Amino acid sequence: MSRITVGVRWRGLPVDRALLRRAAASHAPPAGDLEILVLDDAAIRALNRDHLGHDWATDVVTFPLGPPGPWGALAVSGETARREARRRGVPFDRELALYVAHGALHLHGLDDRTPAQRRRMRAAERRALARLFPGDR
Repeated sequence: MSRITVGVRWRGLPVDRALLRRAAASHAPPAGDLEILVLDDAAIRALNRDHLGHDWATDVVTFPLGPPGPWGALAVSGETARREARRRGVPFDRELALYVAHGALHLHGLDDRTPAQRRRMRAAERRALARLFPGDR
């Protein structure tokens, strides 16, 4: 059984840790650990810069342990989720769950570099969100 932990190092809105664990769990392998960290934009920008060479804030950064799995860590920006949720008119929890699902899908081996990969990733994200938020569109 996979173990999924959630750490919150952002002092914005309250974070539903159980929801984030569920967002990742549908893509979890039978064994392995996943750590989810909710950060602010400054902290995720530093991770993005230091580990990927991208000097900007982003929604999610993944750190796989192997090719792909057995899991690893993912960092999501609560600050970006709050801003994007407002812009898109969706609940904060839904936006943050999307980032966790996206990161978990990356750790599961999906990518989104090409148009075909993006279509596959978006479809998987929609399925994950539909399970978490039944009845939403």
